[in-house]
Amino acid sequence: LPQALFYARLKGIRIVYDMFDVYGIMIKHSVPGLISRIFLKLEGYMANLTDGVIVVTPLFLELLGIRSLVNMTSVINTPQEWEYEPAPVRRRFSRERPFEIFYGGSLERKRGFKAICEAIRGMEDVHMSIAGGGADEEVLIPMFKEYDNVTYLGWLPYHEVLERSLKADLLYLLCDARDPLCRVAYPHKIYEAMMLAKPVL
Repeated sequence: LPQALFYARLKGIRIVYDMFDVYGIMIKHSVPGLISRIFLKLEGYMANLTDGVIVVTPLFLELLGIRSLVNMTSVINTPQEWEYEPAPVRRRFSRERPFEIFYGGSLERKRGFKAICEAIRGMEDVHMSIAGGGADEEVLIPMFKEYDNVTYLGWLPYHEVLERSLKADLLYLLCDARDPLCRVAYPHKIYEAMMLAKPVL
């Protein structure tokens, strides 16, 4: 954003800031608290220097510690329409055809992976597949391998994430409510689940 503002002023052009996340909150667990707070203040200040701001939810203002943003517009983070054949609802599960839980996204400890893995440990008729990468992958990927009924798939292209979501019986989306961003976020995955008519945990 700083570079974009400088270039916009230099060239005399307008600039719109698409704020799909709050940077100061994203880095909160990897930097000292003072640095995180400085970035929050800077982001709120610089956002007000733009000609327009797009946010997922007006609740982002609460995280930035400001009351308003100039020319703010809310655009909900929904997926593109995807044509598919609805998957049948299964009611019986076995070791050969277990209840399938799927998660595709960022690997962060705040997602509660340890809790869900422990909850299904030893359940032969339940299986969980996890795809993606992220800040805590070096800790989480080895942990997944400790469970016989948890499979880590690595990075998957988006269309395959949707296909696996469609085949799953449950989509996983837990997030630690103590994290400020989790309290106000409108996760893309929620709308994917609605599109695919899938229950979400």
